[in-house]
Amino acid sequence: MFQVITIFGFDEPWWFFDDWKTHIQETVEFDSMDDAVLFFEKQADIFTAKFSHQKSKRQFLTAFWDDKQLDYCADCGDDLQLYQGLMIVKDGKEIAPVKES
Repeated sequence: MFQVITIFGFDEPWWFFDDWKTHIQETVEFDSMDDAVLFFEKQADIFTAKFSHQKSKRQFLTAFWDDKQLDYCADCGDDLQLYQGLMIVKDGKEIAPVKES
C-alpha cells in the first residue's frame, strides 16, 4: 500500500526522525503509486496556494511554510519554523528515489 501523508511540526518531511509519525495529521491510502501521485499533486497544489514557501528533497517529500508560522521549542529555548509536510511512503516507509537517466 502507498500512503500520502501530511505532517505538521518543526521538521521537514525528509528527515524521518524516530518520532516523525507522531506529527501525522492525515494519511490517505492507495493501492497504486499512480493514484497516490495524483492525490499528492492535488494536495501540493492546495498547499502551494496556502503557503508562501516550499522546498522538495528527494522524490515526493515536500515542505511548505510561511515565515511567520513559528512556535516555541522548549528543548531549544527558541522559536522555530513550523512546516506542513507532504509525502508519499510505501507501507509507512520512505520510497527509494527513482534514478533519472
